[in-house]
Amino acid sequence: MAVASNCAKTLSTGNSVNHAVKRAHGLLRLFLDRAFEHKEITFPQWIVLISLRDGAARMAADLSRALEQDSGALTRLIDQLERQKLLKRFPNAFDRRVHDLLLTPEGGALLDALTPAVATVYNEILSELSHADVEALLRLLNKLIAGAKSFTTVHSITDRKGKK
Repeated sequence: MAVASNCAKTLSTGNSVNHAVKRAHGLLRLFLDRAFEHKEITFPQWIVLISLRDGAARMAADLSRALEQDSGALTRLIDQLERQKLLKRFPNAFDRRVHDLLLTPEGGALLDALTPAVATVYNEILSELSHADVEALLRLLNKLIAGAKSFTTVHSITDRKGKK
């Protein structure tokens, strides 16, 4: 196990992994939201569509977990995408209480049309990094995510009042 590089005496926003990841996410999200300002859908809706296309989820609950998004907000996104005929809900074959989600041909076409805008933002933001740097960044972020998932398994998550 690695030794933590942060200790209470020296921890600051300048050396905090949390601060750096949150700042990077905030900037990425800002530029991606701007790239979608005059498009048919928003960036969060694009994320839902690409998650369905890539098989990251089949049901709303799967999407909620995969995207770490509140189920109510996600339901609203799904409702909007369904009204636009970009995805379709249909009853699950094994559990009538849930619905599977399917990307429609129109949703796939729109996803294909908008994905270059996302790639442009990513390429611009990552332009100072080499291909090896990007691969290393992804590898390290995935290790961070795995460590966080392991942490939540070992340490039960409690709400702010100390209840599980």
